[in-house]
Amino acid sequence: MQRTPIESIPKLPAQLRQYTAGRRLYDSSSSPEARVYALSSGSRENARPDLFFKTAAAGTLAHEARMDDTFHMLGLGPEVVEYLLGSESQADWLLTRAFRGEDCTAQQYLDDPKRLCDTSASRLRELHELPRTKHEQIATLTIPDVLADYLANAEHGMHTGRFDAQFCGLSQSDARRVIAEGAGTLHSDALIHGDYCLPSIMLDDWRLSGFIDLDHAGFSDRHIDIFWGIWTLQFNLHTDAYRKRFLDVYGRDRVDQARTDQQILGVPVLLLQSHEVAAHDRRTVHAAHAHGGEHCRPSQSHRLLRHVPARQPAARPADPAVPGAALVEGAASGGVGVPSAA
Repeated sequence: MQRTPIESIPKLPAQLRQYTAGRRLYDSSSSPEARVYALSSGSRENARPDLFFKTAAAGTLAHEARMDDTFHMLGLGPEVVEYLLGSESQADWLLTRAFRGEDCTAQQYLDDPKRLCDTSASRLRELHELPRTKHEQIATLTIPDVLADYLANAEHGMHTGRFDAQFCGLSQSDARRVIAEGAGTLHSDALIHGDYCLPSIMLDDWRLSGFIDLDHAGFSDRHIDIFWGIWTLQFNLHTDAYRKRFLDVYGRDRVDQARTDQQILGVPVLLLQSHEVAAHDRRTVHAAHAHGGEHCRPSQSHRLLRHVPARQPAARPADPAVPGAALVEGAASGGVGVPSAA
């Protein structure tokens, strides 16, 4: 993880400065849209962070804070310590506590690509099936349907010329056609991550600690995550050899078999958050993406999040139940909510 030592965090609101006391500070930013700062209480230099600050334009971290909190209640997401909603004169600030372990771009995981493929595919399938395997718990949570937002971003991307062919191998005109013809085939049939790339999956010696970068999470079409799950393996492993293996492990029973792999995966990539979402991988394989891997006080996060307008929650998918209950139990026993060791 890329970290640059700093003396202080620029423009940090006064009510949040208490968290920096006695901690080493690092700039771990890898995006022009947001700044990320790692805080470590370890005595030695480059000790693992135990807290992360993320700051971005006012209102832009509201959904991420809410989904962090929701996934944390499921035992799968970072616990929010503080979320301060910004204003015309102040940015949003999100403080979370670090997961134990490292993201999937750590060399330990890249060195075992078959196991990495199988782990990412099986964990994704289990995440997608939570509305069935944990339906009673899911029903108590306010989880928004984000598919309409995804489609709107795709349309906006097309009209503003934001198109990156590296994600789909299609021309811009073909991409427009696929969006026009295929958008109607997407359905909110799963709880998705929305940015399912290797840096967003936190493992502790192959045990799932949880997911980070949840700013596109919610109910939506599972094929969006499937696309990014395959793309991120191709990008980070420098080969397309694991596409079929990923689909086999995920389970082709839940993948649209009526279309070829390119058609199945073509529509999600063209929902042109591709320019933003996959930028996580594109910036650098070992960029600092642990900013979501964090934890904190449920009562505090609920107090802060009550000011965040919720998107309309989706109806719970009604597909038949399929196996996948191991995800929450496995993550909970794997140390979700435990700060990184110094």
